[in-house]
Amino acid sequence: MLKGFVTAWRYCQLDPDDYKQCLKKEFPNNLVGLWCVGIWYFIFMLINAIIAFLYSFLVIAVAMIFFLIFVQYLRRKLANEKPVSSVLIATLIAILYIAIIATGLYEGVLHNPDVVAVLFMIFLMCGIVLVIVSPIISLLMTLTSTAVFITLSILLKTPEIWINDISKVSAAAPAAIAFNWFMTMYRLRAVSENIQLEKERNRYLNQSMIDQLTGLHNRRDFDERFQRYLNSPRKEDNFLCFAITDIDFFKQYNDHYGHPQGDECLRTMGEVLSQEWENDSIYAARLGGEEFALLWFEYEINDAEKVITELQKRVRDMAMPHEKSTVSNNVTISIGVCIVSCGAQNNQADIYNAADNALYEAKKSGRNQAVVSVVKADLIA
Repeated sequence: MLKGFVTAWRYCQLDPDDYKQCLKKEFPNNLVGLWCVGIWYFIFMLINAIIAFLYSFLVIAVAMIFFLIFVQYLRRKLANEKPVSSVLIATLIAILYIAIIATGLYEGVLHNPDVVAVLFMIFLMCGIVLVIVSPIISLLMTLTSTAVFITLSILLKTPEIWINDISKVSAAAPAAIAFNWFMTMYRLRAVSENIQLEKERNRYLNQSMIDQLTGLHNRRDFDERFQRYLNSPRKEDNFLCFAITDIDFFKQYNDHYGHPQGDECLRTMGEVLSQEWENDSIYAARLGGEEFALLWFEYEINDAEKVITELQKRVRDMAMPHEKSTVSNNVTISIGVCIVSCGAQNNQADIYNAADNALYEAKKSGRNQAVVSVVKADLIA
């Protein structure tokens, strides 16, 4: 059966007289072979008509695909819209690649079975160039199309011709592999450079979010983090705690000890706040000057008060002398705390103002102390 189809295919390319003589010689008393010839001839004519029709529109289709992609790209760029999907572009290119290879197979094997398929190599290289977006896919498609070409060539061509076909295509294989290797190395180098650039960008971004003197997060990072804390999906029985701390009589400290020693005091305060806490959700930042902030979640209000007590103890343990303080011989801090329920739609400005008012009360009451303000959920919206 297979021999009948293959032989019929070869004979269909002959002139009518040669075709009849070959049929008589090949199938003198073989009805199956004659039926195969007739069926395959009909299939061949149908395939030939379809391919000829598609082939006539191939150039137009290729031009239209790239024209539409280019128009969409320009339109979206001018309108500042999201760029054309890379998946869509890859799909169109893959379709185009398959169309080009199919045309190469048709021209190199089906349409001219008695001619060495140099055209296939040309179409193959065109297909390779198209799939530069993914060298691995390009290599796989190249190997697949080459295998299909060799199989069809062996089945449908005479040995003298398909041996030449294979030798010609094999000569093109090193070029395809070299091209894919070059593109792979280029993409890997580009990816490596992008990773390095991303690391540099993240490093500069992190630096822009860090206070250089104390090593704590700065005000810019604090504002963004505060909003994330407010939007965090917590249970309604949780509490959001915000504390503002201020070094007591820091101006007098600077005037007496000098600004370098004042910077050292701020650095030490940053170390105190950045030490490990029992509650690992505590976030510390320098708001500016001698003001610092703590932001964290608690399940109980009493637990929030324990954090404040721990902070006051750490500052006392610093034992940093402050001769110009009127409340202690060492550096002390005043703390204003605002505690709100996580069940309310809290407003950042209102919470900040509540903590700032509590800090004002702590200073007004003599400094070196903490004032805690517990705000009901329905008072902040």
